[in-house]
Amino acid sequence: MIFPTLDWPQVIRHEFDTTQLRGKILLLGFLGDSLTGKYTSEDKFYSPLNGKMIGRSLPDIYGVEIHANIIRMILSREYILHSDWIDYGVNYSILILFSLTLIGLRKKYAKQYSILSKVTLIVFVDILFLVATQCFAWTNGGLKLLIGEGLFIILFMPDTYEFLEANLFRRYLPKTEHIEDEVNV
Repeated sequence: MIFPTLDWPQVIRHEFDTTQLRGKILLLGFLGDSLTGKYTSEDKFYSPLNGKMIGRSLPDIYGVEIHANIIRMILSREYILHSDWIDYGVNYSILILFSLTLIGLRKKYAKQYSILSKVTLIVFVDILFLVATQCFAWTNGGLKLLIGEGLFIILFMPDTYEFLEANLFRRYLPKTEHIEDEVNV
């Protein structure tokens, strides 16, 4: 959002209409070097509005602009909803579905499980990202899902399941056919 600004020489020479300031919130801050016009990173930060999304880029928003956007958001009551129970619900449902898929793959395709679990991992990571981005898009930015915990668990789940089955489950659970087949091979 673009906010009206006044440069310090305009204020000193009274080159502005004072009626424009009545009933407004006035923020004083650094918005670049108006004397030389050189780029400076002084009090400049990275924002999601940055034109260059990947790779090296320069900070693109001044601190006073960040504060102005925060004030505008509070006054207009345009908040981004973040709900822990929705995060947990989405993450757990995908984790349960992923676990059941891994168990089914292990039972049906024991010898190909290692590669199939990695392919399934890629598919479920894509599903998790798709759900999070679609929730954000469907609500016009009103709902943000945090998928970091679910993503972390999903990334290690196939290997953890293999480790537990090879080391822990073998000792305490009765042997199944596919485990005995792998031992004999």
